[in-house]
Order: sequence, then structure tokens, then C-alpha cells
Amino acid sequence: MKNYSILCLLACMFTAMLGVDADSVNQLHSYFVANYKHFGKEWQEALTWYKRTLQSGNAPFVYRGLIHLFHDTGNHQRIIQLQSVIEKYFNHDIAIQFILAQALAQSGQEAAADQLLTKLNQQKKTHPEIAFHVLQRHMQKGEFDKALNVIDALLNNAVRKPTHFIFHFVKGQLLLQMNKKEEALTSIKASLELHPSFDKGWLMQALIEEKMGKLNEAIKGYTNFLQITGPNTEIEQHLLGLTFKAKLQESSQPFVTVPEDCVSKALDAFKHREYQQALRLLQECIGTQPGNHEAKTLKIQVLLALNNLDQALTDIASWALAEPQAPVWFDALHLLYRNGTEISKIIRTLQYIEKALPQELLPKLYLADLSLRTQNTHAATSYLMRSLKIAESTDLQATLAFQLCALAYNNHHYKKIKDIYQQHADVAEHHAPFLNLMAYYYCSKENNLELAQQLITKALKLDSKNPHLMDTQALIYYHQKQYDKAYAILEKIAQQEKADCTIAKHVAKTCYELGNITLAIKHLEHATDLIEHPDKKKKYKQLISTWKQKI
Repeated sequence: MKNYSILCLLACMFTAMLGVDADSVNQLHSYFVANYKHFGKEWQEALTWYKRTLQSGNAPFVYRGLIHLFHDTGNHQRIIQLQSVIEKYFNHDIAIQFILAQALAQSGQEAAADQLLTKLNQQKKTHPEIAFHVLQRHMQKGEFDKALNVIDALLNNAVRKPTHFIFHFVKGQLLLQMNKKEEALTSIKASLELHPSFDKGWLMQALIEEKMGKLNEAIKGYTNFLQITGPNTEIEQHLLGLTFKAKLQESSQPFVTVPEDCVSKALDAFKHREYQQALRLLQECIGTQPGNHEAKTLKIQVLLALNNLDQALTDIASWALAEPQAPVWFDALHLLYRNGTEISKIIRTLQYIEKALPQELLPKLYLADLSLRTQNTHAATSYLMRSLKIAESTDLQATLAFQLCALAYNNHHYKKIKDIYQQHADVAEHHAPFLNLMAYYYCSKENNLELAQQLITKALKLDSKNPHLMDTQALIYYHQKQYDKAYAILEKIAQQEKADCTIAKHVAKTCYELGNITLAIKHLEHATDLIEHPDKKKKYKQLISTWKQKI
């Protein structure tokens, strides 16, 4: 039975202290009930009580609750209809004014919304939501300087908070678009200081450092991104290619960087589309200066312009055999790949090089990379295995072994995962993603919870705040039926990783075991929205229907 007597009692006590009359007591009682319904998301009943309160007498404070109700229910037109009331009673109320600005924007009154938001931002520069809306407006209009001013005004005047990470991040994006790479990198690093597990921050930092030629730093950034987000085929492939390129740079010998006279003449001919003349000059140049890598790179461009792909591939192969560690042949292949050359032809050239240079690591790594790009997991596995046999760096050995295990896991080759791990357990000790993958495997596929716990404990020592490592720990607790412990972890990381389908699913299953079926359904519906695989989406929907029958 619904009883609001306690609300009435509170209203009476409140009004008695203030010496308010009986009509005001009834009015306050109605307002308290309206708020009670509002916070309980009983929208229609809340609206009825707010209206009843207004009918009982002039009470401007009631409009505050009513405006918030319309905002919560997306009723923007009703808010705009109350604009005169807002201007009369809430002209200095930032929160109410902000709601009005959002309603104007949602109703298509962009100019009025912009004007009001700008005014509010000037009045309260440290209000994060208003600042974010204003800078988004400036960004949409390409007003980057104004957007930066909004961000700087907030960051320079507000008390430093972890939530400000997003402003540093957006500032980095703007500076990068303005080609201010150093300043952009500083802002992204400031964002990551406030939010170390911000995956997009690590990705942006890696992209900037790669653009600046800081390949080793970029590799660390991409690696941190993968540790936070979990497997990502596109980034893994890019990281693998970047690792190869960095290794080439480290091992390459100095070469001529100042264009010789023949290169200058050839370049001039190339610009004037005199391709045969450019090719003749470059052949003479390379004949007398075999180490002139600029001439070789330009020759590939000329051959592409002449559509003479076979000659380009033949030249690249001969350069690779002559100087296996030189970056010129590697860069030339990338040039062909970026220009749309059939990847099968590039692979055949690399296979020829790899066969001729069986002890060279780079051709094998490049072949593994291209095999992954073409989704040829069998070939990728073969080249990764060959690379692993001759890799000397423990970091590279761990990366290769981890990649092999990830491929095996995706293809359900579980015995192969165990074999690879057992052979390379020593290098896995300092590779958190590798340890996490094995902990997840032993927990979910073998129910070996003791070994899984040992592995995830080691991984968390290396990276204690990684949400994906924490998710694996929660999964182990779940399998141990320690649902409270699992939920304590999952509730925290689910707030950080709102777009992670796996975490949302794990929260849902844990809530279900704790008996909170309503909350379990909510999280599983969120996971269903996130999942792209049609079969899994269908499976989640079926499970939701089953759970709803148990409420």
C-alpha cells in the first residue's frame, strides 16, 4: 500500500518551523510527492503532482522540478514554452539555463542555443558540461582557436580533477589538426596522467609519436592500447609492421640523404612526367652509386607511373638480397602496397626473398604481417613460428608467442595454446597480455582456477590498473562462486569501459547469480547493443527472454 504520510509529516515539520499556513503545507506536501515520483521515474504521476502543486497557488520553486522533469523525459518543447518563466525566476540559475540551452539546440534553434551557451560559459568558465558543449560548437564550425580558449579557460581556473582528462584529450586533437604535434603530444600525456587506462589516449599518443618518427615510443603506446582494449586485429597488424620498421631503422647503415646531381635531374624529369628520361638517369645513378637509397625509392615511383610493376618487384628483390638490413626495400614494398598493388604479388616477392635469406628475420615478420592482413591464419602462424625460432629479443619472442596463442585461441586450437605457452613460459613472465590470455584460457576452457589465479596475479603485478586484466580476475572469482568479489571489480571497470561487450556480459551474469535479475537484464541488454556478431547477439536476446520469465 502506497503511503505518503512521512512526506506529509516532513512538510508539516518544515512549515511549522517557518510558520507557514495550512495551504502552503498542502502545497509543499504535493511538491514532495511530485519529487518522490520524479526520482522514482514515475514520469506521468510526477507531472500530475507538479501540476497540482502549481494549481494550489503561486510557487516558483515548483517550476524547477517541472523543468528537470521535462529535461529528463526529453520534452524539449515544453521547456521552451517555459522560457519566460525561466527568464523571470531562474535568470541566474546556471543549471536551469543550461537545460534551456540544450532544449533550444535539440529543437533546432541553434543560434539561440549558441548565444545562451556562450553567455553561460562566460559566466561560469569552470562548468565542465557547458564548456564541453561550447567547444563542440566551435569545433563543428572549425573555430579551433576559440575551442582552445574555452578549454584553457576551464583548465586554468578550475581545481584539477580526474574528469578533466577529456579536455586535455580534445585539446590534443585540436592541436594535432593544427599540425602542432609537440603541443598535441603534451596535452595527450596530460590526459593520460589523469586517466591512465584511457584507451583512446594511448592510441592518440601512439599515432602522434609515429607521425613524429618516434617509433619505439609509438610501439609502447599501441601496446598499452591493446593491453587496455584486448585483441584488435587492425592495431595488432599495424603494431607488428611498426615493430619491423623500427628494427630496420635500428639496424640500418647510414646512407646518402643529400640528392646527387643525377637524382635532382631525375626528380625534375619525373615532375614533368618525362618518365623514360627519369628512369634512364636513375639507372645510371644506381649503377655508379649502389648505396643511393633515394635514387632507388624514386625509381620505384617512376616504375609505378609507367605501370611497370614486374620490374619494380624484381628490383626490390635484388636490393633485399644485396642489403637485407637496409630499409630501402622494405619502404619500397610499403610504397607498392599503399598504391594498390595486388598483395599476392608482394607476398610472392617476399617469399622469394625469405627463401633466399632463411636466417633473416624481417622477411618472415613482413610475411606474417601480410598474411594476417589477408586473413590467412595458417600462413601467418607458419611465418610467426619461423620468426620465433630465430628471434633474439625476449620482448619480440613474447610478442610473437602471444600472437600465436591469440590466433590459436580464435581458431579453437586449444592444445596448441598450451604447447606454445609451455615452450615460452619464461618470456611470458614479463608480458602482461600473454599472462592474461593464458589466465583467461585456463579459467574459461579448462576450469583450472588455481593456475589461472597464479597467472593473473603475475599479470596484475605488471599492470595493476588494466581493466581487462581485472576482468579476468573477476571471471576467476565468478567461477569460484565468489560473486560478491567478482561484482565489486566488475561494477568499477564497467563504468570505465562502457563500450566493452565482454565486461558488460560478465556483469550481467554475475548480477544474475547474485539474484538481481532486473539489473542483470539491463547489463545484458547493453552487451547485446554492443555485440556485432549476429549469432552471439541472437544468443544474448534469447537469454534475456529467459531471464525476464523469472522476474
